[in-house]
Amino acid sequence: MRASRWRIFLLAILALSVVLSRPSSAAAASEAVGISPHFPRPPALHPNVEFWKRIYTEFGVGDFVLHDRDNLHVIYDVVQVNGTTNERRAEELAKPEVERARERYEAILVSLARGQRLAK
Repeated sequence: MRASRWRIFLLAILALSVVLSRPSSAAAASEAVGISPHFPRPPALHPNVEFWKRIYTEFGVGDFVLHDRDNLHVIYDVVQVNGTTNERRAEELAKPEVERARERYEAILVSLARGQRLAK
């Protein structure tokens, strides 16, 4: 009788260790896409993370990206300044064109919000 209790006890410990060693479905999903458990990335932040990865890998000092502030993956235009690696100088050179582009897209968005059709 005593041996059967030990056997049941050992089987219970074995079953518990198997259950505890299995990753949860969330952990398994995060491992499948390469997300580190030490640096969690909540699903709500995923689009923003992808946007900033794109900004820092595709654009340089002379690129000024006009994007939607609420929906970051919508990029309206990119103003490019060539011939300088100085951020401040590039900003000065791009400022007039950035303002023109911003005004143009603002006018388009306001027209669309009012239900007006855009002229082709």
